[in-house]
Amino acid sequence: GGGGGGGGSAADSLSMEVAVVEAEGAVAEPNCVLSIRAGPSRRQGPVQVNKHFQFPFGVKDAVPFKVDLLRQLCAGELECLPLDGIYSVPLTPAKGASDEAAPQMKLRVTSKPQWCGQSRSDLKV
Repeated sequence: GGGGGGGGSAADSLSMEVAVVEAEGAVAEPNCVLSIRAGPSRRQGPVQVNKHFQFPFGVKDAVPFKVDLLRQLCAGELECLPLDGIYSVPLTPAKGASDEAAPQMKLRVTSKPQWCGQSRSDLKV
């Protein structure tokens, strides 16, 4: 365990990789998601040993470096039509989730063809 790094001048490299080398207990459950925020970027994925997360900048630019472990509360799937609109998402609570209130969510989906081919930083949204 521990947070130390591994030698060399990797901090000067132009990209960074973070890998899960060990996962035990609740973090190893199938519904657990690892979310890593490194500087302006975020990567998410299942907690799996040897799972690699790539970032487009070096370690010295990975500030802040924040790790969150997330657990699914509910899930839903819907078909988005090629028209802009507001969609009700049918949500089903995950196994073991609280039964307090029926989960509900609506999403507005809008096509933005002027954004195609642009990076997030270019959009300044």
